[in-house]
Amino acid sequence: LRIRAEMDLERYVAAVVASETAQGTPPAALEAQAVVVRSYGVAARDRHAGGALCDLAHCQILRGSGIGRRHRAAAERAARATAGEVLVLPSGDVAEATFHAACGGHTADPREAFGSATSGAIAALDTGCAGPEWRAEIEPALLAAAVKGALARTDPGGASRVAPRLHATDLVLAPGAGGWIARVAAANGEWRLSGDAFARALDAAVSRGKIRSSRLTLSDRGGRVALRGSGHGHGVGLCQAGAARRAAAGEDRRAILGRYFGARLGAIRREREVPRARGE
Repeated sequence: LRIRAEMDLERYVAAVVASETAQGTPPAALEAQAVVVRSYGVAARDRHAGGALCDLAHCQILRGSGIGRRHRAAAERAARATAGEVLVLPSGDVAEATFHAACGGHTADPREAFGSATSGAIAALDTGCAGPEWRAEIEPALLAAAVKGALARTDPGGASRVAPRLHATDLVLAPGAGGWIARVAAANGEWRLSGDAFARALDAAVSRGKIRSSRLTLSDRGGRVALRGSGHGHGVGLCQAGAARRAAAGEDRRAILGRYFGARLGAIRREREVPRARGE
């Protein structure tokens, strides 16, 4: 059974802000989140057939229940306070703005993570978000299977050349901006993945939530591969933890957005640019 719904854009923005943020997030951080959510909702409607957005993290989480009344009301106020505001690229297009839970001290370069600059985000130092660190371990055979699965979607030839077991010494990690891994490649050069795709594949393999980002290092330990990292999410765009700290310190949404994005704050130009938000 597939359910498809239509809702007013601003109602959608408020609902996503409530779904994607923690209770107690300061108002200015919620307002910055609302601008990011609205920008993505307007700009990224081609991720699914028919211009729909899904209600999962693949697009933006949209929950219909389990949200406290006060937090929902705060999200609605943030949507009203920013109504019509979006991040705009130099081309004049609305940015496919993105966000993540915590950057660990520095946001990622969108070109390194996604191969695209359409998010309008920049790689920026964010000393207010310095932790916490996380650790995980994975068996070499499971590491190889995860890499093979990720490559199968983008490079089937490379997938066929992945060894049955992979150790840290079999991999070359190319560091990117702020300590985020831009690329992971086989030491023999037979395949390569983006750092974000590598981290996502490993996290899915070991149980989601253990490998939290591509801001990581690898080492061999007792026959297993040990991972150590910081940050949570892909690292591109608005850092929710950093935004909350900045808002608590008195920064408004403009200052917060200016920390994480090169795109300017603007407004939706014409009513016809705001079709009703759809999801399934």
